[in-house]
Amino acid sequence: MIIVQKTPGPAIEYEISGTKIAFADGELTLNLAKCERDDPVHIDICVSKLGGMLVTGAIPGVADKYAAEIDIPARKYAGAAAPSGDGGGEDGAERAPAPFDMGACALYLWGLED
Repeated sequence: MIIVQKTPGPAIEYEISGTKIAFADGELTLNLAKCERDDPVHIDICVSKLGGMLVTGAIPGVADKYAAEIDIPARKYAGAAAPSGDGGGEDGAERAPAPFDMGACALYLWGLED
């Protein structure tokens, strides 16, 4: 996984295990392989103003303080480009997704100091 410190200051604690990433001693855990789609996926991890809990998504007025962001590239397919809308490739055959590549995902960390 690509790790980038986006702003100065201490960042949220995280632990990576296989395709999972856990934040703040397991308070929020995501299995990135299950989040992968045919299009790129962007996930915001924010700190809620209501008790400091971690949430996904930046919700103005509720959770607008970023802790981290995760970018997951579009799913790749073994031996071919992504399938057409009907689930088949150019020749109509089903294409198998390539194994999930955690190394291609990016984690951007924000400093948590006020």
